[in-house]
Amino acid sequence: QFLVELKAALGRCQQTLSQIRTLVDPATFYDVYRPLLNGFWPEGIDLQGVTLDDCVGHDDDGRDDVEDGGFWSRASISNGSLVASGEQAVTVRVKGPSAGQSAMFFMLDALLGVAHAGDMAAFQTEMRTLYLPTKHRQLVHDFVS
Repeated sequence: QFLVELKAALGRCQQTLSQIRTLVDPATFYDVYRPLLNGFWPEGIDLQGVTLDDCVGHDDDGRDDVEDGGFWSRASISNGSLVASGEQAVTVRVKGPSAGQSAMFFMLDALLGVAHAGDMAAFQTEMRTLYLPTKHRQLVHDFVS
């Protein structure tokens, strides 16, 4: 029964995704959004007028957390160049979006018994530790345990 429901859910996802071409102007996507979706890796992008602490939130035990007011994990940001005002910019180095940044795919792998090795295992560890919000990481941990 579960696999039947999973198949139906994936069918609905496919139907929704097939509508993208009619809902999103291809030129706008290509020229405006796609460059942003590529991320800023490895060169990074300098943000002016913010500090490292502005960019990183902290969870209840003081660890970095993107859900608690920050945007990035501390591992992806650093002090950047000095800007004209004499302030130090913050350099952000983040990869573009990936399905690997979704807790759903970690849980599907676990449910289906998929175990990754080598480069894929390293990629999943990076996505889970640097890009998943704390509550999503906990969900995956609890689901797999």
